[in-house]
Amino acid sequence: MLLIILEKVPRKWKGVLSRWLLEIRPGVFLGNPTPRVRDELWKKLTSGPAIGYTLQVWSSRVPRGFDYRQYGQSTRMLEDFEGLALVTLRKATRKTRMVKRRQGKLFRDSA
Repeated sequence: MLLIILEKVPRKWKGVLSRWLLEIRPGVFLGNPTPRVRDELWKKLTSGPAIGYTLQVWSSRVPRGFDYRQYGQSTRMLEDFEGLALVTLRKATRKTRMVKRRQGKLFRDSA
C-alpha cells in the first residue's frame, strides 16, 4: 500500500499521480503500485527544486509496519527517533503569520 501527500505543489503532479493512484482527498493519493513504480514516482516528484512538500508512506516489513520519505518543508514533519516516526510541529514565523493574516486565515482568540 502506498500513500502520497502533496502540499502546495504544482497541479501537474496531481495529474501524474492520478495515472497510478486514487486521489481520495485533495492532495492525498492512495494505491498499491509495485516498488519500481513507487520509486519512479518519487524520482519524478523530487527531480526539481523543492516546491511545497511531498510525503510518501508505504507498507514494509519493519517493526513499525511502514517506511516513509519526505521532500520539502511543511509545518508537520516526520522525524525518525530510534525507529519511531514522530511528528514534529514547526512554529509559524513572523513572515508566514503576516501572510496568513493578509489572507484572512489567522484568527486570534480574544481571551
